[in-house]
Amino acid sequence: MRIGYACLTVAVEQTGIRTCTLKHAAPETLLSLAGENLFALERMVDYNRANGISLYRISSDLIPFGSSLAANLPWETVYAGRIASISTKIATSGMRVSMHPGQYTVLNSEGSGVVQRAIEDLQYHARVLDALNLDQTHKIILHVGGKYNDPAGALARFRAVYRDAGPRRWPISPPWIECWLRFGSAHPVCLSRPPAALRLCCAAKL
Repeated sequence: MRIGYACLTVAVEQTGIRTCTLKHAAPETLLSLAGENLFALERMVDYNRANGISLYRISSDLIPFGSSLAANLPWETVYAGRIASISTKIATSGMRVSMHPGQYTVLNSEGSGVVQRAIEDLQYHARVLDALNLDQTHKIILHVGGKYNDPAGALARFRAVYRDAGPRRWPISPPWIECWLRFGSAHPVCLSRPPAALRLCCAAKL
């Protein structure tokens, strides 16, 4: 049995994930914080390796404002060496990592603004895992969304966004998504493996 934990290693020094307020979110500040957080991530990966921890969830706050103000910052290039080191350590240890966008990242929302922000957030999470050069065994865990008193409409919105949005087309949503939205099951399940950009596991929020 594999055991693991999410995001923070509170007893290990220099592993805090830092952010800033919107007022102070200048590009140079965001790049500097990204570097500090990648350093912290590497220390957490080192701790996991040393202690036989093979499951780990990377914090969504790794790159502050990663889906908005930092979306066009070249943090992968600036910190390419550290990212490559982290990638190698994860791969050679057999560790499996994941990321989990928050409950407000909802692809089948009735609000177009919410959906657009959800897509941008998923693109950011995929960017982190792609920068780390991780294969499809490393997942993004996603809340599917709600029924909104209209399961058929909720399913249609999810299917439309899941098929068509983002920089690449994602695979068609499998039939058990329809079962979730129709019957309200809350059990998490993994979707079929997408192409390079996104790897998703879904947990219904019904």
